[in-house]
Amino acid sequence: MIMKVYLSIGNGWEYSDFDFIKNISTISIFENDKKYNPDGLSITQTQSIKNLISEIKKTETDVLVYGSFFELKDIIYFKKRLSKTNHNLFEIYVLSAVKRHLQLLEGQELYRNHSRWLDFYPGEIEDIHRQREDNINEITKYFSNLMMLNKSIKIPSNSSLLRKSWEWLISFFTYSFSHNTSNSNVKVTEL
Repeated sequence: MIMKVYLSIGNGWEYSDFDFIKNISTISIFENDKKYNPDGLSITQTQSIKNLISEIKKTETDVLVYGSFFELKDIIYFKKRLSKTNHNLFEIYVLSAVKRHLQLLEGQELYRNHSRWLDFYPGEIEDIHRQREDNINEITKYFSNLMMLNKSIKIPSNSSLLRKSWEWLISFFTYSFSHNTSNSNVKVTEL
């Protein structure tokens, strides 16, 4: 049986945000990285993903991975490695635009109140926010385009030879694309 993996991007999540998912194991990226590398700072994103896959393989239920700051390339790599297990990336959760904006406002307030002690240049909070927004938009666009592609392919019904050619072409394209990048049918949801 294939187990589902849910991936949350960013911080600021509450466990109650995921109450609607039942019978699930949870894995914190931060805690998992500390488990495999106690200092936690010198671990690469690739190694973090490999360690995460090792932990996911040990579970026999659906899994929620939280605390990830994966970029699109990391998610594609994660999904490709995950496809070799009995788990499948099912859904990616991102904070809602309102929650992300509130995080920006909190960061700006912290900077105003503590800029003497923070090692941030003026405008860095906004730059970080913009980078995260760009990352979320890239992830959302990528996976929603794949889902639309899967739904929008129409096969002409004029002649049986033309129809067979189209079916072959679509099956080849769909197999190649989903097999090589392992990324079809993943939903991106704002909570």
